Formats: sequence, structure tokens, C-alpha cells
Amino acid sequence: LSSLPFVSFRLFSYNYKMSEEEEVTCPKEKLAEICQKSKACIELLAKFEACEERVQSRPGTTETCSEELFDLSQCVDACVSL
Repeated sequence: LSSLPFVSFRLFSYNYKMSEEEEVTCPKEKLAEICQKSKACIELLAKFEACEERVQSRPGTTETCSEELFDLSQCVDACVSL
């Protein structure tokens, strides 16, 4: 053990006091909101919303919007990862 070099890590701490009115938001959620309305995803969002309206207006339907949701999610995830 004595032959191992001594390594020191300095940890930086940031003191930030939030006021009671401030809310902590996840950056990914904010980016996802922005990405949903991006040029790349806006058409998929419109298709998903149209599907949701159609499904909600038809009681007892077996239609789901899983395909539209999947396509929109893929687009948003790709945008957020950039």
C-alpha cells in the first residue's frame, strides 16, 4: 500500500439556495416539451393528438394510439439526445 501514489480529489460544491417559490424541474422534461413542438416532431404530435380525439369520441372502440405515441416518442427522444 505504501508504494501506491497518493491521489487527492478536490470536490467542488455549489451553494445555491432556492427560494420557496422556485420549483425544480427536470431538464429532460423541458427539452421534451420543446422537442414535441420542433419542426421534426410537430407532424407526429398532430397525428397523435388527432388519434386521441378520435379514440375519446368513440366509446367502446378498440383502437389505440400506441403507434402514434411510439412514433412521437422516438422523435422526441432523438431530439432530446442531441
